[in-house]
Amino acid sequence: MDSANESPWYDNGSWGFDPIADIALDGNGHISFEAFWNSSTGNDRHNGVRSIYQNTIDYNYPPVFNLILDQTTLQDSPHPHLLNLWDYTYDAESPDASLSYQLDNVSDSHCGISVDSHWVNANPLVGWTGSCYISIQASDTLEPATGGFWLHVVPISSRIYLPIVIKD
Repeated sequence: MDSANESPWYDNGSWGFDPIADIALDGNGHISFEAFWNSSTGNDRHNGVRSIYQNTIDYNYPPVFNLILDQTTLQDSPHPHLLNLWDYTYDAESPDASLSYQLDNVSDSHCGISVDSHWVNANPLVGWTGSCYISIQASDTLEPATGGFWLHVVPISSRIYLPIVIKD
């Protein structure tokens, strides 16, 4: 049984007797810790991998960024929730909600980029057009991964006007 959290950063999972006994007593005759670990696929891998990491056992796989295509938005048009980072990252042990995200670098601050939980927001400076490269870091608390994309803020090239209708 593991109910004590030995460290606020790594070991914050707690498991009762049953899930651990189910793995240990499943009859497969585990002769190594690795075999025991590999048989625990249905359990909380995110907290499990962090717990054993503090004891120098590193079974962690870092998050992976999928390709993020270039993004385009119109001048003077804020775009909250431009990207959902959960659609572009994957971690073998960690569910999406266990990953954290932060801006790593933005090549031009005029883009007005921010990260809110797992959302990338764009609020370009009023009147500004141009492009910037945005680099974002995803972390499972043990290892980070970095991904990025270009944001192009383009001018509005034409406007549509409705005709004036005068009532007699």
